[in-house]
Amino acid sequence: MTQVSPKLFKALLFVLPLVLIAGLFKAIPHLPNFSPELVFTALIGASFSRRAQLLLVLLMLVVCDLLYSLTSPYPVFGSWTVITYSGFLLIGLSASWTRFNPKRWSFVGYSVSAALAFWIWTNFFVWLTIGIYPKTLTGLLACFVAALPFLAYSLFSATFWSVVCRYFYNLPALRASLQQARL
Repeated sequence: MTQVSPKLFKALLFVLPLVLIAGLFKAIPHLPNFSPELVFTALIGASFSRRAQLLLVLLMLVVCDLLYSLTSPYPVFGSWTVITYSGFLLIGLSASWTRFNPKRWSFVGYSVSAALAFWIWTNFFVWLTIGIYPKTLTGLLACFVAALPFLAYSLFSATFWSVVCRYFYNLPALRASLQQARL
């Protein structure tokens, strides 16, 4: 029988509730793009090593999508999964590169910026790969204009969830256990 290292165990104790909360919010009916995955990705990226955060973010995304598949009539995995997952992984990596502190208000600013970057990333690939819009500057602008309601929900979601995360991250017991679990 293999033994789980104390660091890994504490990291899983930190990430597992995030995965469950994100999965729950993905599975229940909600506003479009109003889910905590993006902010949780930034939090994981700022809290763990690059290798650990890549695995933890992928775990969160796959679990969330599997839970979403229980309530959604649409296919959960497809060619778009690569674009969506790569956007999340880039957010996590950039959070680890910037090394911002999740207990400061800059976390809220980073999360809102990440929501905007994710919106640009995914909608650029919608324009590029799906034949709805012409491959012109006008077509690209039409794609972005059509996606503006989703941007509004994403920005609101990023603000809401980052304030919630910032509050909980500032709880001394959680911060101490996370510092011990840093992989």
